[in-house]
Amino acid sequence: MKIFLLLLTFLIASNVLKSQTAEDYYNLGNSFFQSGDYIAAISNYQKSIDTDSAYQFVYMDIGNSRANLGEYEEAIINYDKAIKFDPNFAIPYGNRGMAKYELGDYIGALSDFNLSIKINSENSFTYNGRGLVKYNLGDIQGAIIDYTKAINIDSSYYQTFNNRAEAKCKLEDYRGAVKDYTKAINLYPNVLSYVNRGIAKYNLEDYRGAISDYDKSMEIVLTGDIYYLRGNAKAKLKDYKGSILDYSKELESFKDNANCYLNRGISEFNLGNKEAACLDWSKAGELGNVNAYDLIKEYCN
Repeated sequence: MKIFLLLLTFLIASNVLKSQTAEDYYNLGNSFFQSGDYIAAISNYQKSIDTDSAYQFVYMDIGNSRANLGEYEEAIINYDKAIKFDPNFAIPYGNRGMAKYELGDYIGALSDFNLSIKINSENSFTYNGRGLVKYNLGDIQGAIIDYTKAINIDSSYYQTFNNRAEAKCKLEDYRGAVKDYTKAINLYPNVLSYVNRGIAKYNLEDYRGAISDYDKSMEIVLTGDIYYLRGNAKAKLKDYKGSILDYSKELESFKDNANCYLNRGISEFNLGNKEAACLDWSKAGELGNVNAYDLIKEYCN
């Protein structure tokens, strides 16, 4: 009797497995994708294609899974298959363009984004991606134009405001950058926007505003160079003791930061601590900062 029950259970399980459709596998793949289990997602996406050849559009989803795993070459292979299945579907071109961008193939990426936009000119993701490519190709104005197009289509994506702000900083339009970083923060308070807005404010000589932004970023998470950046702003306000504390904190984690030694030395010198200043400048020189030796020559001998 027990053998019969086990056999019956096996037969039922086998029938359930056989009854799974391509759609079932596809939906299961989507569930795994949403949970971040990209390996399981790929397995189920492939099963949907193997079950029904009409599901070859799912190659795009396999490509997305591969891209999220950092396997950009494999992602491109799958985007190629999706495009071959439906050459008039815009999204795989854009996704393939982003994979090429991640691999540093900016010319190839630009071509794919152009193809995607030619098919569908109302996708903000594609304009944002093309903006990234143009920025890395040195076409900063072209990047800003594309970021603006992306924002005009969908203004809810904070990263596009971050990207446009970065491009504006490249052109030294710090006021415009501050506005865009503020919009990004209003959409989603994030470390990158706070830190970079602080840098933009620093370049506008708004040192108190810069410190405030650095402080806010530190409430979220500590990032590299944040103490150094805040130390610079404090030094500009002649808060030399505060700047020394920040520079020292920075050097606890980044002992080879030559500029940090140089600037801490300047703050020490401004407080009348010549010996400490000269030692810091000497260390900065050892680490490759050539300006340190000019300071040593003028003030330490």
